[in-house]
Amino acid sequence: MAGQPSSDNVLGLGALNVDYIFSVERFVIDGETEVLGFYKSPGGSAANTITILRQLGIPAGCFGVLGNDEDGEYLKKSLASKGVELRIKRLEGPTGRAFIFVDKKARRSIYVMPGVNLRLEEIEYPSPHGLDFSWIHASSLIGERAFGKQFDWLLSLPEEIKISFSPGNLYSRYGLKTLEPLLKKTYVLFLNRDELFMLWRQKIKKIDIALKRLHSLGVRFVAVTLGKKGALLSDGKKIYRAPSMAEKVIDTTGAGDAFSAGVLYGLIKNLKPKECLRLGSLLAGKVVGVWGSQLNQVHIPSIFQ
Repeated sequence: MAGQPSSDNVLGLGALNVDYIFSVERFVIDGETEVLGFYKSPGGSAANTITILRQLGIPAGCFGVLGNDEDGEYLKKSLASKGVELRIKRLEGPTGRAFIFVDKKARRSIYVMPGVNLRLEEIEYPSPHGLDFSWIHASSLIGERAFGKQFDWLLSLPEEIKISFSPGNLYSRYGLKTLEPLLKKTYVLFLNRDELFMLWRQKIKKIDIALKRLHSLGVRFVAVTLGKKGALLSDGKKIYRAPSMAEKVIDTTGAGDAFSAGVLYGLIKNLKPKECLRLGSLLAGKVVGVWGSQLNQVHIPSIFQ
């Protein structure tokens, strides 16, 4: 299979975390409040997207590092149980953890302990040539060295491998000048509204102008989540919009990752842009109705098949 990647398999590259989610009465500073509930969930942006893609029937794998601890074993078993191909290195040290506090209005406060994710630059990445994946879905890592190695590896990928890039808040803060070489190679870019403008250091105020400039760099598709206002997908010729499809919002953890999975599935299956967008919005709407980023079952309506 080496050198002849399937047309529809995806390798995820990003931090691997376990999410500890606390439902709280309210947020406090230098105070005290009640914890109403506790939930433990597999996490990490790229891993969340890859897991849902695998549940949708797309061959998919994860590349990253886990600690040799209980959380590492928990996350490894969770990914394997969903059929995700594991290209994971176990290192001495704690697995990455995210402590997420969610209030009654579904607002979140997140504190991350990256653990061994900080050491991702220590392990050997797959050879970019002969890689048996046709898509790479990359999300952000904490640490300058981890970012640098991931960035260089993505730039080394041959043109036939499509890059799906979700820079998140961490990478968007680097700004357009730093990320431009990678954006020129990016097939689909996933952002939220704040990240879209963060790239431009607040110099651009209109979404359509920001989108046009990203397309001018070579980005084929730009997908932007807008919270309660839904989401949009631009192909450089037209901006497609979809409303939020959430029936009830409990916890927004993983919503953007589920959205990415839906859009990616649509692109892989050569669906029309508006259908890709609608599927992403549908999956995001389902994730916000549960605690954590995982869905026990994912069904694709026949209209998208």
